[in-house]
Amino acid sequence: MDLATLNITSAADQGAWFTPVHPVTGDELPIKIKLAGTDSARWIEEEQRFADKRFKEINKRGKLPEFTSAEIEERGIAMLAAVTLEWQNVEWDGKPAPCNEQNARVIYRNLKWLREQVDAFISDRSNFGDFQSEKKASVFNGEAIIAEAEAGFTSGRSGDTATAPGNGIQ
Repeated sequence: MDLATLNITSAADQGAWFTPVHPVTGDELPIKIKLAGTDSARWIEEEQRFADKRFKEINKRGKLPEFTSAEIEERGIAMLAAVTLEWQNVEWDGKPAPCNEQNARVIYRNLKWLREQVDAFISDRSNFGDFQSEKKASVFNGEAIIAEAEAGFTSGRSGDTATAPGNGIQ
């Protein structure tokens, strides 16, 4: 088998459209987010940036840096923001929110349930390229969950919301 035919980096770089669902009802929301996958150059560059920062700290201090839970959460938010390519119909506090890294960070920081859905979507390689199907438009779509369960899969979970003071869309 020619393994080069399974190189999905290009598909992950191009991204795929994701439709989030309401965190309580499971109904599809009228927004779409185009996301690059975890095999994309964007994801890899953000991982390398984080690792380089930690290596500098190791070289400076001569020991492994300690991590706080807040730092780990911020790293995850930064990773998701880095792979958010564009979105449609997204508003924040009653105003249109242009798609940019800063706004993505604000939204992901404040909406844990959305972070979890986005993370599940980008982690599923079948959402990118020729493997993508119409039913996979939302990993929390009821039909998709039933289809995945019948095929022996399980989907992620949604979480609650949290609002951090002082965070605003730009």
